[in-house]
Amino acid sequence: MANQVWSPMSISDSNDSLLFHSNGAFVENRYLRKMPGTDSLAPGFYYDYGPYCLNGIIGVKRGDPSGQLYDLFHMDYSNHLTYPYPLSVLHTEINPYARNDSGECLVNSEVVLSADTFEPGLLAAVQHGNGRDWWVLVQKFTSNKYYKILSTPHGRFVSDQVIGFPKVPYLGIGTPVFSPDGNWYARFDFRNGLELFNFDRCSGELSNPVLLPALANFPDTNQFYYNPVHNDFVGLAFSADSRFLYVVQVTQIYQLDMTLLGQAGSIRHVASYDGTRDTSNGQVNQFGFPFLAPDSVIYLYCGGGNWIASIPNPDLPAPACGFIRSALYYPGLGYSKLPSPPNYRLGRLLGSPCDTLEWTGTRDLEKESISVYPNPASSTVRLRFGDANRHYYRIELRSLTGLLLKELLVSGQEPDLVLSLKGIAPGSYLVQAYREGDLCANHRLIVVND
Repeated sequence: MANQVWSPMSISDSNDSLLFHSNGAFVENRYLRKMPGTDSLAPGFYYDYGPYCLNGIIGVKRGDPSGQLYDLFHMDYSNHLTYPYPLSVLHTEINPYARNDSGECLVNSEVVLSADTFEPGLLAAVQHGNGRDWWVLVQKFTSNKYYKILSTPHGRFVSDQVIGFPKVPYLGIGTPVFSPDGNWYARFDFRNGLELFNFDRCSGELSNPVLLPALANFPDTNQFYYNPVHNDFVGLAFSADSRFLYVVQVTQIYQLDMTLLGQAGSIRHVASYDGTRDTSNGQVNQFGFPFLAPDSVIYLYCGGGNWIASIPNPDLPAPACGFIRSALYYPGLGYSKLPSPPNYRLGRLLGSPCDTLEWTGTRDLEKESISVYPNPASSTVRLRFGDANRHYYRIELRSLTGLLLKELLVSGQEPDLVLSLKGIAPGSYLVQAYREGDLCANHRLIVVND
């Protein structure tokens, strides 16, 4: 594979065996051969090297019964501007197990979101509270408008939200990240500073924006705010317990205590670049882009050398968190960064209103194949009945307190039922199905503003 410039990603199975990986331009399978049908994820110049951005491609496992499908979200950089501001977000679907594990592309670069200009590479994903679906966030260029893609087995649904502080243009690289528990969303660049939001995994709503302007909050170094001459790279990584956020620049590392936001002592200095060069080739060994690994260690790699740095105990306040300059030897010679995947182990938000995939009832629920989507929904919601159903159902929409809001009788022979949500206020509700008087399906539904 060509050098992975800024947007590498890789997916492994539960045994840590590689399934596939990508540089944002195409996909290679577990045998390190190009997967059929994955050409031209990025066009033109970017085909050889991958798009010039961080987090330009994200892969998530689809929550379908087969367990073999993966959804990739990436950005279109075909505008050939001086700086690659993407004009659309694309979706590619692959099955890495097809063709005797050589893999197969089922959908290549379908447009999910377009008719706008987006921040380059600011893609971030987090698992929905139902434990099956995924939220993918992308930001409008120089704006406080966020687009949210809800990826489900039934399709991809787009909504947007205007929140937080307007952005000014910057010719540099910013980065977003979700906390491991899914409760925080953070984004940072040198010109606009660090912005933090609470995130609702059920509704996908951002809330309570907090802005930490770089100059005001990091006064002890002139490297941590906008420099019109030279914009250095930045990176963000949370500790495994989501308490500490690490802000990384090529010469400085800071730790932010999320429990002390706005208080004295919430920001601590972790390390400064001391002029160290890579022992293998003399490359300037500055700090690199961080990511939280499954072993709860934060690793940092800047590219060009053979050594990966680490923060070995990121759950501890600085300086106890530690910093190791040469923690792991990297036998290759990477160009830029290592993959920084979302938290695939997050799972369901147990007991939440959107823990919608639980079934209760007195019948054989495996045969009561009734699904509710999209969830969250706005103006309408669909009920899909499995092919084996040839029964009549009473469908009820109730508040969480049990108040009956809508009721109708339907035949399971109809493949889909569209239920209008007109007059239903945003909030959490129950969609219940009864057959012959018995409750046979029970879904929690989130209703959001249209």
